[in-house]
Amino acid sequence: SSEGFMQQEFYAQRLHKLLTGVFVQMSHQVIDQRTRADEIARVEAAFAEEGKVMTDDLQRDFEDLLRLVTTFYGSEDLGLSTEFWHVADAHGVSALDVSHAGQPLLVQPQHRHVMLQKFIRYAGDLIPSNLYVFYVDMLTALSNSSVNAQACFTLLRSNGPAWCVSLEHIFASIKQYCVSLRHE
Repeated sequence: SSEGFMQQEFYAQRLHKLLTGVFVQMSHQVIDQRTRADEIARVEAAFAEEGKVMTDDLQRDFEDLLRLVTTFYGSEDLGLSTEFWHVADAHGVSALDVSHAGQPLLVQPQHRHVMLQKFIRYAGDLIPSNLYVFYVDMLTALSNSSVNAQACFTLLRSNGPAWCVSLEHIFASIKQYCVSLRHE
């Protein structure tokens, strides 16, 4: 079963390295997949505006990639998803680099960590509606520990109102929903 598979640390770590290797070493292909997903969203919107139904034979590689990340990291408990959040701030301090005495450790982020963080940010940048749920599900799966959840919260808080996935946007949407309920 897949649950037993994820308990095998060797296999889980190998798959983690393979998956994160895609984001690090093949970032241009991931960007191309995201660009195609944006094009699909525009075409779907145009079809919907005209009242037409679009066929479902399009390749949805970026959606599949987000689903893969969600499925893999949503069921792992080895702390592998922490690598996505391991990025230092402007002072060289990462939320994950704190000594036992509570003093921050000054650590330069590795290229791998920077690229994984770029993937998280790029995947959510100006996200079309057809990818929104997949992206939020991925963030949820990657936030499977208290440290990761804090890093995700920091990401959502730091994203400005122009971002579709930010605390400001989420709260504005909830407020707008409540106002629409009052009018009904």
